[in-house]
Amino acid sequence: MVIAGIWFVVGVVLFVVELVSPLFVMFFFGLGAWAAGVAALFTDELGVQVLVFGVASILFLLALRRTLVRTFRGRAKLSSDAASEGLPSLNAGKSATVTRPIVRGAVGEISVGGSYWRAVSSVDLPQGAQVRVIGHVPDDELTLEVAPCGEGSCGPQEETTLSGGNDRV
Repeated sequence: MVIAGIWFVVGVVLFVVELVSPLFVMFFFGLGAWAAGVAALFTDELGVQVLVFGVASILFLLALRRTLVRTFRGRAKLSSDAASEGLPSLNAGKSATVTRPIVRGAVGEISVGGSYWRAVSSVDLPQGAQVRVIGHVPDDELTLEVAPCGEGSCGPQEETTLSGGNDRV
């Protein structure tokens, strides 16, 4: 019973180590340690427990890693169809607020519909300025091109719900 508790603690330690590791491997060794702890409830043979630890760790790693990495990391790249027809096109024509100053030739940031987007403009725009979204920058689907609002040309900001929530891009 004591050995099973030790395997359980080893599993917890491996889970904690996983929190600071970018590789996402220690998690599976933690599961293997817990499997060895269950084996320790049935046998006192350390060799059997170590074998269960190794085999279970490798099986968990092979069976679950790809699925769990995809689930927790998400997708890093938009498909060309989604990028050219998806998120940025939802914003075209919407009014937005500059949240980080936009300097001509450099990237700033805007908030449109509760989401933050990288943005560029042909003129300098200070933080807090109201702008109109023109569309996305060619070859950069995550950066929007904006223009300043003239007197009365930007009405109240329209609500837009985008996948990705309030994530800063």
